[in-house]
Amino acid sequence: MDASPLQVWAVIRLLPNMQRVVLNRFRRRSDAENYLHVLRRQIYDASLTIVFDPPSNETTAIAHSRNCRNSELSSSSSIAPND
Repeated sequence: MDASPLQVWAVIRLLPNMQRVVLNRFRRRSDAENYLHVLRRQIYDASLTIVFDPPSNETTAIAHSRNCRNSELSSSSSIAPND
């Protein structure tokens, strides 16, 4: 699951041997809390929690480079060539 630099709150399921599975990511903590509340009603025996999980520098760099390339492409396509 790709994480946007803006989606830093993650709802995770804790597994044995210090492992975890990210179930979903959110931009706002309140959204993550609401999702967690729904999950706990459906899966009452699971160990679920919310963590602040910002993307790594590598992920941020990749997302930034994609945004730069997209903005360069859109700005270059709007410029008419000189005849």
